[in-house]
Amino acid sequence: MPETDQQVIASIIKEIDNVSNMMAEKSQTDLEDDLVLERAVCMTLGLIGEKATKISAEFKATHNEIPWRKIIALRNRIVHSYEDLDFDIIYLTVTGRLPEFKEQLKAISETKQTLLPK
Repeated sequence: MPETDQQVIASIIKEIDNVSNMMAEKSQTDLEDDLVLERAVCMTLGLIGEKATKISAEFKATHNEIPWRKIIALRNRIVHSYEDLDFDIIYLTVTGRLPEFKEQLKAISETKQTLLPK
């Protein structure tokens, strides 16, 4: 059974929390110098991008303030061009963009839940 958009959003939020926990108090140098951390962070970003492909076109169109294409493009870059990753971008994504993305998703999720019949 396919996941609903709400289920996918919940899963994305969980993965954002996971990667945020991995990177807590870590610098970009820590990320680049620790192969296990590097691979774990990139795998999690890939999972987030993969989950983003599961969001319905209607939902994406309704919430076009979220850069869905860029999120999916990062997943594709991680999966298909791993050796050429720019860790400036990876680190900025994890520390800067993911927290904002999470807040957007939480706000959308909370709004959707208040609109559902009780």
